[in-house]
Amino acid sequence: MIVREPLEFSYLREQEQVEANDQAMIDQTISPVDHDIIQLRRMVDEHGMKRVLAALQDIQSELKPGTQLTYRILSQAYLSGGYDDPNPCSCDDGW
Repeated sequence: MIVREPLEFSYLREQEQVEANDQAMIDQTISPVDHDIIQLRRMVDEHGMKRVLAALQDIQSELKPGTQLTYRILSQAYLSGGYDDPNPCSCDDGW
């Protein structure tokens, strides 16, 4: 059992109220689309990009039969141009 002083209770209650007010203000200032984007980011962080994209493919095929959602996840090597380089190592390294 934790025994707390009345001042500590008051402080904790005040902190909870401040946090609740801050969260309410944040919720009011962002648009519904921004809120959805935040939720989507949380889903990607929790489940992974490939699983979320696979779910989006399923949703697309259910909403519009006969259509298909395709995606590609490009590696950093491909995006940096090193993918097409036949000799990606640097000769300045002394190897």
